[in-house]
Amino acid sequence: MKRRKALKGMVLFALGTQVVYSCKDKYQAIKSLPIPNLPLSDANIELIETLSQRLLPLQKIEALQQHTTTPFVLTMAHDCLNPSDRQKFIEGYQVFDNYVQTSKGKKLAKLTESEFGSLAMDLENSGQEENTSASFFLRYVKEKNLQYYLSSEYFLTTYRDYEMAPGYYEGCVTI
Repeated sequence: MKRRKALKGMVLFALGTQVVYSCKDKYQAIKSLPIPNLPLSDANIELIETLSQRLLPLQKIEALQQHTTTPFVLTMAHDCLNPSDRQKFIEGYQVFDNYVQTSKGKKLAKLTESEFGSLAMDLENSGQEENTSASFFLRYVKEKNLQYYLSSEYFLTTYRDYEMAPGYYEGCVTI
């Protein structure tokens, strides 16, 4: 009987330490994605998440408050971009933060809505060579955020009248 209690205590202790360890890193789920070709640090993930929330604030929609587009954006960048565009994406998220710092003098999270809007417009319209990877990064994240929203169950069922079933079976229909 004492052995059962001891084993139960050891199992509960092991599970408890795993839960505490998994709560330690808030980006643990994103880091566990199978994306070996995208080297990401916590700052890079935070930048992509902040940019995604600025471009398309899904958290303002009550049904999508728990959603984030960051895993979708990173998976699509890893799986769908060719190697040269993927390299441009990597350079983009490494250069984008510096671009925001030099042009606005603040971090991305500290920008107001109007400052962010002018920054995005300047970056998309600039034809400078050093900003091509940053503008590619911004356009790609914007495109994938929109794709995530337009293919979400909330949007399809609320605005497009999409039904999961292929159709209704009407057995007794007069012809």
